[in-house]
Amino acid sequence: MGAPPLPAMEAAPLSNLLLDLPQNWITSVSALALLLIESFMISAITGRFKILRLTNLLPSLVYVLLMSFNQNLLTLTPSLVSNFFVIILFYYLFELYSAENTFFFTFNTSLAIGITMLLVPENAILLLLVWVTFVIYRSYGLREWIISLTGILVTGIFTISIFYLNNNLQELFNSYTIYFSNFKPGYPKISTEYLPFIIVIGFLTLITVPRMAFKLDENIIRSRKRLNIVIFAILISLGILFINPSFWEYTISALFIPLSITISRLIISIKKERNKDWVLLLIIIAIALERIL
Repeated sequence: MGAPPLPAMEAAPLSNLLLDLPQNWITSVSALALLLIESFMISAITGRFKILRLTNLLPSLVYVLLMSFNQNLLTLTPSLVSNFFVIILFYYLFELYSAENTFFFTFNTSLAIGITMLLVPENAILLLLVWVTFVIYRSYGLREWIISLTGILVTGIFTISIFYLNNNLQELFNSYTIYFSNFKPGYPKISTEYLPFIIVIGFLTLITVPRMAFKLDENIIRSRKRLNIVIFAILISLGILFINPSFWEYTISALFIPLSITISRLIISIKKERNKDWVLLLIIIAIALERIL
């Protein structure tokens, strides 16, 4: 059974450009290349900021596996492209702790969120992650909180200007009005073929998140603070699923970024090599069952 179409993304300005692309080998290869780039970006970030204590390609592998649960996530979808900017957001949030020019990095976090909102409007909730980061770092004043909105405003003004110059401004407003009016918060309705994957991912989330929250044994303060950002990123990303549960198959992709980090930390902490393999094998089996069902 193939994954459903992407009606949730049709109101987003940049999404239409992607959805109108012909689905051929060029877009498939482009999607695969982007997926691999994103996976390596996650490993590079975890290595740079000592999230896993060492540079490791394990987060890349876990991310690719998680993104493979839905075959449409392996094509050039708005969710896949949006994740590129969400990963950049993580980089700026981690860098904020030791950055000399906090205004520059704060603006860039807001700009990254603004771009992702053009692809997946639900990503507006990621602004909460920026504000949570300010609270975790305990070193930012009112100006940073104000600047955290400017990147989104700049993106919005630029988009409105483009649509205005093309005489499509009313169409833009109408599409967004319809889009947000169709939001029906609640629990996602999960199809049978996705149940094995959701059960495995839910199980791993319940293990890794509390374990990180209550057993952070990092000696370096900045590492502990950055790991706390990862924990809150998972909680906020889960919130996206309940804001617009009708299209959880696509918005869940943002959750896979922080989850690939926590699952990697779990695997690294396991002493027996055989048990490490079982974690990855569970994910692979769940994906295989989805394909069979």
